[in-house]
Amino acid sequence: MTHLSFPNLSGKLVNLRELSIEDAIIIVSLMSHDISEYLYEVSPPYKIDDVLKFIKFRCDGFRLHKSIIFAIDYKKKSEPIQLLVETIGIKDIDYVNKKANIGYWIGKQYQGKGLATECVKLVVTYGFDILKLIAISAYVFPENKPSMSFGKK
Repeated sequence: MTHLSFPNLSGKLVNLRELSIEDAIIIVSLMSHDISEYLYEVSPPYKIDDVLKFIKFRCDGFRLHKSIIFAIDYKKKSEPIQLLVETIGIKDIDYVNKKANIGYWIGKQYQGKGLATECVKLVVTYGFDILKLIAISAYVFPENKPSMSFGKK
C-alpha cells in the first residue's frame, strides 16, 4: 500500500483534520468521567500523558495504514475560529477483508447539535468510497442509546 496524505473532510457543521500535539490540553479538558465511561479504551482520570500517548499511537496507526483518527473541529457560527470538540476515526482497518471499526466521542457541551451524526456520515462515506471498505462496525455500550440510533427514523 502506498503512503497516503492525511485526509481532511468537511461538512456543514464540522471539519475533520489530523490530530496534533496542540490538541492535547483541549482533549483533556473535554474528557469527563461521563464521557469516558462510554469508551472502551479510556480509563479515568484522563491525563495529559494519556492524551499524548493516544495522539502518538493514532499517528503511528495512520502511518502503518491501520487507522485514521480525526480531530473534530466545530464550525460554530458565533465563533470566529473553529473549536476542537473531540475525535472520530476508523480503526482496526483490515484491507484484505475490507472491514474496519468506527469510534468517536464528543465533548458533553457539544452533544445534541448533530455533530456526531455528520461526523459519522463523513467518515463512513470516506471508508466506503476512498478506502473501499465493505463493512464498518461500531462497538457501543448498551446504555449509550443515542449512538445506537444512527440511521433509524
